[in-house]
Amino acid sequence: MIFKSHAWYLIAYSRHRDEIRTYKMSRIRDLQITNELFSRQLPKDFSLTPSCGEICSAPTFILHFSAKIAYKVYDEFQEKYIKKLDDGTLEVTFRYQLSDWTFLYLLSFGEYLEIVEPIEARELLKEKARKILSVY
Repeated sequence: MIFKSHAWYLIAYSRHRDEIRTYKMSRIRDLQITNELFSRQLPKDFSLTPSCGEICSAPTFILHFSAKIAYKVYDEFQEKYIKKLDDGTLEVTFRYQLSDWTFLYLLSFGEYLEIVEPIEARELLKEKARKILSVY
């Protein structure tokens, strides 16, 4: 089991597909536990580390969070990515994709988050905020 992108995943062998697969735990339904055991070798090219293509193409985000939600920041991000600034603001730096999921996630921090970089992400979030405002 691994924790990735704010969710638990099970890495397991699929008899149906005859290969190693990744299953999101929250999507598993009708789990059946049996007493059957088996041994399986992992393929030589198997890795839990994302390929450079996934990481290297992702922009670097610099986020500033209000100290008011420090508890959530420390719950959501690894400490190695968090830096406490002199004014108490928490700065988080990490690489991630520009995607709808990313912005839905960042919006969950509401007024307590500022995207410093990348500039493109700032602009995209502003546009999403305008659209939200138009609903109200």
